[in-house]
Amino acid sequence: MSNVAYTPKDAPATVAKPGRVLICRNGECKLSLKFGVYFDGTGNNQELGDRAEDGYSRTDMARRSRWFATAGVALFALALVACAPKQPDPDATFGSSVTAMDHDPSDTFVRNVFVDGTWVGEASMGGGIVAGGISLPYRWRPGLTAVVRWERCDRFDRNHPVPDEEACRWTEKVVPIQKYERVGGTWLHLLSDDEVLIIPSMVGPGHPAYPGPDLPTKDFFHMPPKGKEQTQ
Repeated sequence: MSNVAYTPKDAPATVAKPGRVLICRNGECKLSLKFGVYFDGTGNNQELGDRAEDGYSRTDMARRSRWFATAGVALFALALVACAPKQPDPDATFGSSVTAMDHDPSDTFVRNVFVDGTWVGEASMGGGIVAGGISLPYRWRPGLTAVVRWERCDRFDRNHPVPDEEACRWTEKVVPIQKYERVGGTWLHLLSDDEVLIIPSMVGPGHPAYPGPDLPTKDFFHMPPKGKEQTQ
């Protein structure tokens, strides 16, 4: 017998139902079933005709389908909410490098700078190695401050050397931290009369968008020691 698909008259009643055919090849017959998947609680392997015979009307099936569709939309919405990115904790903090710069026009120099108890190095022209940093909240808030402590020393006088206790003095101030949104680094400016600025920013001194002073114009580290110019 050639490959023919048909439904014999004497086949069981279940074979004649929609979606079921008897396929015969070379004298062997096999029952082929067509399955439909429905997420409505009425039997996921039943055709519409089968479910009607089992007592489910089309109205019931439509009602159940709408209910499950609504539930599916609700679950999808919950999944979207769960996958949404979380806002950072306003109390959470991050570390930012600190570059200290000395703008005082006198012939003194700043040897050590501490911010909130962490040593951040010497105050220079704005370059060099960054020794320490500051902890900042992700969101700036009014009243945000840091404790800055620095050591300012007189230039060394080779003819009249004095101990550090006499040549240097320590100053400590509570300094407001200027408002920021995005931070690439933090710049600390030591100005005249012991004024201090702390500016977290994405750009640094010398950039047109930097909200603070330009780089210092005097390089204290290249000045000759006291007494040397007098002996020349």
